Amino acid sequence: HLSILLLVARRLRIRGHEVLFAVKDPGSAQHLLAEDGFRFVQCPRAPGNGTVYRDPVSFADILAQAGFADSGVLCSLVRAWQNLFNLYWPDVVVAQYAPTAKISAGLFGIPCLELAYGFESPPDVAPFPCFRPWLNMSKETLLKKEQIILDNINQIRNRDSATRLANLQQAMKSDLTLFATFPEMDNYPGRTGGHFIGPLSITGDGVDIPWPEGGAFRVIAYLNPIRETVSILETLKDRGASVIAIVPGMEESMRRTLSHEHIRIVGTRVKLSPLLTNSDLSVTHANHGTVAALLLAGVPLLMIPTTIERWTLSSAMERLGTGIAVTQNRINADFGTALDNLLSNSAFRSAAGRFATKYADYDQECVLDRLVSTIERLPKWLQNKQSTTYPETTEP
Repeated sequence: HLSILLLVARRLRIRGHEVLFAVKDPGSAQHLLAEDGFRFVQCPRAPGNGTVYRDPVSFADILAQAGFADSGVLCSLVRAWQNLFNLYWPDVVVAQYAPTAKISAGLFGIPCLELAYGFESPPDVAPFPCFRPWLNMSKETLLKKEQIILDNINQIRNRDSATRLANLQQAMKSDLTLFATFPEMDNYPGRTGGHFIGPLSITGDGVDIPWPEGGAFRVIAYLNPIRETVSILETLKDRGASVIAIVPGMEESMRRTLSHEHIRIVGTRVKLSPLLTNSDLSVTHANHGTVAALLLAGVPLLMIPTTIERWTLSSAMERLGTGIAVTQNRINADFGTALDNLLSNSAFRSAAGRFATKYADYDQECVLDRLVSTIERLPKWLQNKQSTTYPETTEP
């Protein structure tokens, strides 16, 4: 999530603006932002002993886990954000998966632009869509979860003499929401009225890694060091693949053990752009930015989603016909079969190729320029808001 904001921040700084990141994980921020010299601070976070939903059924459960289901916790988080705003007095807040920051900015009167992948900004329907329809959750049960959160938000708004909100969908809106994705990649199928500007991916940063010589086919693997990573790489080796595996956090001893003349394993950022056009398929955890970059290059996807966000994106890609998803608990049983299917069935590459052709004219640099212009104009636009038109057309 920091990557998408880093691209925007670089462009804002070129235009003479000062940027401050408020981050959840300072360690990751240091790794990603230090080279560019951006300042960052720790953002307010809910305590670790909050409500935990192992299998969230809607975005209301995600919010509850972030502290929204506890009025005391939510109030403290909003006040902490407002104290942060008091220290730095931002002209605009650009939020990326930061619901408490959005609410706090609204109460504080700071213009807020939400830059969403999709998952973190559910469609304007009540209740929010259910992630797990096979559970047959009733509408009343889902609305009851939302009402608890809405009551807590309205309690804070009452203290600040703000207007009570009628539903949670209204509470989750920012001044302007732009979707940094394509409609086909939306986590919520059938959304209407979204302003899609196209994905923002970092593919030019990192080290240059050449493909290993030989191999029957070429695979980009972007993985977490989960237990099943060994099985994944061993299967790729057995199939004779030439592999560049990006596995941040893998122990050096394990990296040495799994490396092979046809398998290169690295733990640092790799420059993806020169590798994409020569890749036959990919193996990822369905990270949005990586999936977008692969699809724009017409590369089929073998996805191993590790969160509900990535599972919904994987489902969208399966509906599009561009890849196959394998759940983490089925890797040992199903990964090899899925790999063979992707290699033998040309329909997956054809579907990925059609997607790449459809968006062949997509220009990320142009989108970034227009996005930054929109951010610059947002305060004045809000002051003079007289209609539903947006400050600038931002479609891809």
